[in-house]
Amino acid sequence: MLLHDKIFRAYDIRGEAFVDFDEDGFMAIAHGFGQYLRTKHKLEAPKVLVSGDGRQSMPQLYPAIIDGLKGAGCDVVWGGAIPTPMNYFGFHHGDFDAAIQISASHNPAGDNGLKLTDRDGAVSGDEIQKIKDLARCADCRFGAENPGECQDECEKLDLNHDYLAKLRSVTPEQTGLKLVVDAGNAIPGMFYPEMLRVFGHEVKELFCDLNTTFPNHQPDPERPENLKFLKEEMLTGKHDLGIAYDGDGDRMGVILADGTMLSADKIIYVLVSDFLSRMPGATIILDAMSSQLLITKLEAKGAKVVLAQTGHSHIEHAMKDHDALFGGEQSGHFMFGENFYGHDDALLATLRFIQAIETNPELEIEVTTGWDELFEVSERMTVDDEKKFEIMDKIIVDLKEIFPESSTLDGIRIDFGNEEWAIIRCSNTSPKIALRLEARNENSLKEKKTILMDVLNKYH
Repeated sequence: MLLHDKIFRAYDIRGEAFVDFDEDGFMAIAHGFGQYLRTKHKLEAPKVLVSGDGRQSMPQLYPAIIDGLKGAGCDVVWGGAIPTPMNYFGFHHGDFDAAIQISASHNPAGDNGLKLTDRDGAVSGDEIQKIKDLARCADCRFGAENPGECQDECEKLDLNHDYLAKLRSVTPEQTGLKLVVDAGNAIPGMFYPEMLRVFGHEVKELFCDLNTTFPNHQPDPERPENLKFLKEEMLTGKHDLGIAYDGDGDRMGVILADGTMLSADKIIYVLVSDFLSRMPGATIILDAMSSQLLITKLEAKGAKVVLAQTGHSHIEHAMKDHDALFGGEQSGHFMFGENFYGHDDALLATLRFIQAIETNPELEIEVTTGWDELFEVSERMTVDDEKKFEIMDKIIVDLKEIFPESSTLDGIRIDFGNEEWAIIRCSNTSPKIALRLEARNENSLKEKKTILMDVLNKYH
């Protein structure tokens, strides 16, 4: 059995297929998850939805997941190759006890992983470590007598109709726009363009055929280089809005008609402004990577902003803890609790963004010419994946001596005043320590970057 410890991360399980794990490793994880569900929720036969985002290794891996769950006494339903938000929807709509989405999101083509959900929401943190321990135990190291037999026998579920019906029930009628959708050859391209047409939009497709070698660009809308083709298409002047999706369809990016790329801060601002028009004074959950300018602007609109650790599972749990109906993070995850289930859904985010700018066209001005110009630095330092948190602890100690009032909610976040701020934190999905810094002018940016990099470079 191949099963490396490093794949068990803060809010999912992810690594290189057949290098960091193999079929037996995934079978052991699934068996451990089944045991975990039976013990935690006191269930004899937990009902589990399994699906995947169509990556190259999925055909070899999903039978092992199903076999492992069935071996642990679970009742398994196979949802097929679908975007992650449809897995989340199916979990809630179908009254399941748990769900597994086989996905590595925007990671390179050779990677794969698992996103786990149970009755308490996204499975993360210590829970994932408990599942790892169960997967390591001797009882879990087994294979089915006839591998593949279990998935042939388990119930199949087509979620398309019910998922689309749910979105239509929570989305007011929209004026048809001319959209461009870039799916990066990932699974959203098989679903989202056609669903957007149902809402009356004209859709031009870019890389919407499924090819999980990702031949054109990585399906990661957080990075501007992946939006190159979408921006070029928008600059033809033929379209109203450009939307890019990530590898499993739970994140989105936006390019306006004039080719302007909107950062996650600005997308959140548009979505929250629209939400506050219906829920004045509502609590909003943002991740610790969010800009101080965004926080100031949302508070000026009456929002109560609460920061949480970065990661969709942390945001979702914070939403529950604070009875919040919206959450957002800088990577492009937007979580909706208003007439929805509180999880991230990039197609719903698209529809609500369109709803927002149709209802209040001034929002486009507010996030372009009306947005304060700040100077920003984003750096990523590569470190040993198994030592990154130890290194981060040392960085926090050093910076706390310089900035004693800084927050250590997630790494270290420093408020310099006047919407100038910085954060340094560990990536939970890669061997990186990341820095984000914003300042009002170049001199201030240079001064603060020098201080921070002097500390970071001690450990590089």
